[in-house]
Amino acid sequence: MFNGLLAIIFLLLLLLIGGSIWLCFAYQKLSRNHNLLNDEIDRINRDLVGMSTAAIEVGKQLSYNSDVLQGILNELAESKEIAAPNENASEASANPYQEIIVMVQNGAEPSELVRHFGVSYDEADLLIRLHGVEKIK
Repeated sequence: MFNGLLAIIFLLLLLLIGGSIWLCFAYQKLSRNHNLLNDEIDRINRDLVGMSTAAIEVGKQLSYNSDVLQGILNELAESKEIAAPNENASEASANPYQEIIVMVQNGAEPSELVRHFGVSYDEADLLIRLHGVEKIK
C-alpha cells in the first residue's frame, strides 16, 4: 500500500513539474506576443500622429488656397463690373446660349450658327437637335 501511495505522489509530482514547464513556455510565448502587439500599437500610433499632422497641414493649405481663389474671384467680379456694368451683359453671361437657342427655335441652320456665333459645326448640330423644332417629313 505504501508503494501505491508513493507511485501516486510521484505521478502527481511529475504532472506538477510538467505543467509548470508547460506554463513557463506558454507564459514566454504570451509575453513575446504581448511585446509584438505593443510594438505594433506604438507604430500605428506614430502613423496616426503623422497622418493627423499632415491632415492639419493640408487643411491649412486648402484654407490658404481658398482665400487666394476668393480674392481672385473678387478681383474678377470687380473687373467685370467695371468693364460691363449693364444688366444685359449679366443676363447673357447667365445663359450664353440663349440667343443661339432662340435662333435654333426659329429654324436656323448649322452654317448660320457657325458663321454668326463662331461655334463649331458639331456644336451647332447638337444645339439644333436639342432645341430645334422637328420638321415633318
